[in-house]
Amino acid sequence: MAALGRMEDTDYTDGVPIDDPLEDKLNDVYNELEERKSNCNNSYPFHLDLQGHVVRTDEDTDLQSSYLYKYLLLSTRLDMKKHRVQGKLDGTLLFEEVSEVVAKEYLGNRAESYLFGTASGASFESKVNSLCRAMNEGRGFINRNQKSAAHIRDDSLDVVAWKPFTDNDMGKLIAFGQCKTGRNWKRDLESLNPDSFCRKWLQDSPTVLPIRLFFIAESLLRNEWYTTTTNAGIMFDRCRIMDYSNSIPTEVVEKIRTWTDAAISNHLK
Repeated sequence: MAALGRMEDTDYTDGVPIDDPLEDKLNDVYNELEERKSNCNNSYPFHLDLQGHVVRTDEDTDLQSSYLYKYLLLSTRLDMKKHRVQGKLDGTLLFEEVSEVVAKEYLGNRAESYLFGTASGASFESKVNSLCRAMNEGRGFINRNQKSAAHIRDDSLDVVAWKPFTDNDMGKLIAFGQCKTGRNWKRDLESLNPDSFCRKWLQDSPTVLPIRLFFIAESLLRNEWYTTTTNAGIMFDRCRIMDYSNSIPTEVVEKIRTWTDAAISNHLK
């Protein structure tokens, strides 16, 4: 929502500028805040102080949720080409780590996951081979392009999650996910094609084609959901990430805190 967006753009604790027609916007802002609180599974860390009409940090929100939401907000609003590194941590790679955990939690009990993107640090061929072994699908890496694949980092694949069976056999639910911080993600909605990826780089395609997940740090407007999910697959915007963020490991939470504190210190003070 534009009114709430302007409030967030200023500062996560700042109020609406005094020259705004507040009375015309306040109800919309309040409704949006309530919707976000509900969609975030009650992990939304802000509330609207009606005495002064200021968006403030909600002290009742647990510290992990508060830092995670602020990290997602800042990694949307900051220029993630110029300012991706804060506190010596790359915020875009950190988003891949967060998304891997969220994808695994979304698939639920006994789900497994694999960090495939740049954050993993391994070579493309090595990552494909490791993924195939972990899923027991695809047999391993193959390059059908008749030219070197050494320059390929991830071919738009950042995270993978799947739901195994006790028999560890082929034929299972697999999800391929792509991750984007910032606000220029719409141009990449269709860049990840699971069928194409598997036919290009796996000796055998999985017996059941992977579904697509698309992770963004931004909060997606509800009037854009249908078209966006049609193009990208299952969308995880900021609120949906918060909805499935209960299992983020302690070491990742500490990275989030470090990056967020540095970003606030460098750009909001």
